[in-house]
Amino acid sequence: MERLEGSFTKAQRRTVVTLAMLGTLLDGVDFTIMLYFLAPIARYFHVPLTQVAAIQAVSYIAGVAGGILFGIVADRWGRRLGLTLTVGLFSLFSLVAALSPSFAFLFVVKVLMGVPIGGETGIAMAYLNEALPDRGDRRGLATGALQGMFQLGLFVTIGIFTYTQTHFGAEAWRYAFGMLGLGALAAGLIRIAMPESRLWLAARSAGAVARERPVLGLFRDGLASTTIVASLLLTAVFFAGFAFGTYSPAAWQSVYHLPAGTVALIGAVGSIISIAGYLLAGFLSDAVGRRTPFVVLPAFGAVAGVAFLLLATATPIPVVRSTFFLASPVVLTALLLLLGNPLGGQGSWLGELFPTALRSTGINLPFYAGRAIGGGLLPYLGLLAVTAAGLDLRYTVIFAVIANLLAISLSFGLRETRGVLLRPADSMEVPTT
Repeated sequence: MERLEGSFTKAQRRTVVTLAMLGTLLDGVDFTIMLYFLAPIARYFHVPLTQVAAIQAVSYIAGVAGGILFGIVADRWGRRLGLTLTVGLFSLFSLVAALSPSFAFLFVVKVLMGVPIGGETGIAMAYLNEALPDRGDRRGLATGALQGMFQLGLFVTIGIFTYTQTHFGAEAWRYAFGMLGLGALAAGLIRIAMPESRLWLAARSAGAVARERPVLGLFRDGLASTTIVASLLLTAVFFAGFAFGTYSPAAWQSVYHLPAGTVALIGAVGSIISIAGYLLAGFLSDAVGRRTPFVVLPAFGAVAGVAFLLLATATPIPVVRSTFFLASPVVLTALLLLLGNPLGGQGSWLGELFPTALRSTGINLPFYAGRAIGGGLLPYLGLLAVTAAGLDLRYTVIFAVIANLLAISLSFGLRETRGVLLRPADSMEVPTT
């Protein structure tokens, strides 16, 4: 097989994979920590739960700005600088958040945390794609594993949540944010020594980096429709996953009154299923085509969502509470809903749709615009809608079903890229022969 200019050695590739995944793990910890501390923070500051939940929505919107800003940094000055800055600033804001004297202060700092973390995943995906420029048959699974690290963050969160709740009572959230900040600081220091992307270095040497204008370049002829459709697709995918998923821990507590240990156990099993789904999406992306996981998995997710809604409506709450959670059809269908998310497949597809000089920004903008709107704003609006209708949190799954069907239709608006080689200076990638 042809060895391309951007290839790493095996040892360098292992380093790339490890360091790329650290930031996504921290991103997952940050997201899930807020989910587990929604109620404790609301009680601590005596504010409504909806105000605390709004932090996630607004910080995701701030993440769009971070995705653009740090995507530009990574495309102009290198993947290493972009990844080091994102995790370093995230660490700083997390440590400051732990010292928050008021809810308003915490709100502002947590929103600011969304800016650096908004640049992380897209740059990491570009970095990982470029470590495999001639290995298109493996990029899907690699970026699927990267996305799976987000869910793996839940296990770190469960450990932090259990430890801090046991030892620090009402102040537990402060210690949790402090531990997250120290972990991010260590990751940032390690990243200073990471190898730069060989493909990006080759693109800079060829003058491609200087010729491209980040952001504006994403809307030039030939890329504008790709950028728009990709952003809409990711919005639908995130909304499908987060419409019910964001509030499911609260649903098990407020609707079914399950004990904290059971809720944590459901979350852990759900995280494992999500990781399996991300890996499945990556596998399908490599084996059949980049579009495949965005058709097959959302279809499964839509069916699971309808099944959950029907079962949850028909099954009395005491019956669910009295059944071991895995044996309960209501809980089981809620967990299977997690298997219908194709997010593990977007890293390779987006990475192949954009040229090297625009790859970080090209992945970040659709990803974080989709996450801000579909993963932050729309779930929050869905929460307000079901609350206004007098319904409980279970009914947010209706929006997950609709979003899954929308994702399927949008996936046909992007060209298939399975089998392309990544080149340093080409404006478009070339297919293998």
